[in-house]
Amino acid sequence: MGTARVSVGHNFSEETCLGLNLDWHNADDDTIYGKTKWQLDNYRREKIFPTSETDDTLVHNRENEDENTAVSLEFSTKKEKYFANGLVSYDNTDHVYRYLAKKLDSSYSTTSSYYDYQEDSDQDRFLTRASGGYNFLFNTIKYIPTIGGDYEKISFDLVKSYPWSPTPLSASQESAVAKGTMDAERERFGIFLNNELDFSRQWELSFSGRFDQVDYDVKTLESNQVTNSHSDFSWDITPAYHLNSNATVYASLSQSYWYPVLYYYKYAMEYATDEYTADDLKPEKYQTLELGYKQYVSAKLSLAVTAYYMQVDDKFLSLYDSDATSDWLGYRNVGDSEHMGLELEASGRINPVVGYRLQGAYQNAEWDNAIFKPYIWGATSDSNSENVDISGQKVPHVPEFTGTFGLDFYFLDNWKFSADVNYYGKQYVDVLNRYEINDYVTADLKLTYTVEKFKVWVLCNNVFGQEEYNYFNETGRRNSDGTPYNQYYYPMSGRYIEAGISFEF
Repeated sequence: MGTARVSVGHNFSEETCLGLNLDWHNADDDTIYGKTKWQLDNYRREKIFPTSETDDTLVHNRENEDENTAVSLEFSTKKEKYFANGLVSYDNTDHVYRYLAKKLDSSYSTTSSYYDYQEDSDQDRFLTRASGGYNFLFNTIKYIPTIGGDYEKISFDLVKSYPWSPTPLSASQESAVAKGTMDAERERFGIFLNNELDFSRQWELSFSGRFDQVDYDVKTLESNQVTNSHSDFSWDITPAYHLNSNATVYASLSQSYWYPVLYYYKYAMEYATDEYTADDLKPEKYQTLELGYKQYVSAKLSLAVTAYYMQVDDKFLSLYDSDATSDWLGYRNVGDSEHMGLELEASGRINPVVGYRLQGAYQNAEWDNAIFKPYIWGATSDSNSENVDISGQKVPHVPEFTGTFGLDFYFLDNWKFSADVNYYGKQYVDVLNRYEINDYVTADLKLTYTVEKFKVWVLCNNVFGQEEYNYFNETGRRNSDGTPYNQYYYPMSGRYIEAGISFEF
């Protein structure tokens, strides 16, 4: 794993500057397809492990190779009356994925479409953005409008192959290659207008609107093609009142959209069924009401409290087929969900030596007007899969409570030692809330040395090596003995150590 970043800039004046950023990131990692509970308990850290307690056939791993290169050019000028900003950026990501689960299983057919395969993908992303505004002053009213636009184009090419199978490939493998090899593009053009109004020292109002045109064009080797277009309007309104120079209360009402990434189209076209096609994919729509209070009491206490309600329309969730194998079919828009929460942040410096941070959050996330096909349990261990209304059930993999408490210790002028304790509340696994992951606690440590523009740090996450896992079984499928279907256990990261050096010039 390697990372490098270089930033250079030139100030034409105190108001105008130009900056160039170069980034490079390379990472190789091995992951597992998913472990059974027995494999998790006995071979937690191994990437190669037996199939089961009664089958010693070894299961191999998956390999990922990623290299990302990015360059961006930024311009900004800020005069007394007007300002302008511009950005042009380009990045490229090369990704190689190797599915090697059958590599050590000599009994498995090398001509099967489920045999080991490789996916080579290349993604190019171009983004340009420009905006400008003017400062108007009318007696006691200050008005700052900002108008701008941006354009983004993502090109994605993917080639699927079977380099460990004999040639020519079997008919099923040729079909899998045709479905899994694709060319895709996503173009987004947006224009926006932001407005800021200061009525006095106490009152502020900001409101904005944005229009986006998003176009998809996805083609596979088997000559399937999907073109989707979405035209959406996003907006937000935020009034704020300053109780005094250090305290503010505000309210925010907004609407925004999240557009599916191109990989969602890949899965939708590769695993298409009569009930599920790539033409059906829609963006998630977010409508949010937020109330907040922020106050700086003193160096010993800064406080922020936020309450929110969010309605998500056309929320995505993993899709599975309805036969006994329960194969994964990608993602689909399941329905709507409601999210209500409360967040608290407090921080300060008790004295020159000790500081603290406290963050806590509560979230209640439930389905509202959503249909899904889970397994319905009968009186015995047998279960059937059928479409049901899951409204009122908790959304899977959303912890109800999370929190962090941290202490900072400052010593010898340039040294800082930080310790954090993190809490993750329980979360449900399936849409009918019959399985759950228990809550757990982790601890992190960090030591930093800083002098002028030079910084060195050493970080250790999950210091005590807490052994936790993610467990995916949205359908609530069971084994014949009534235990949870156990293909999708994923060990979470254990103890992690990182060291780094940064220097600004």
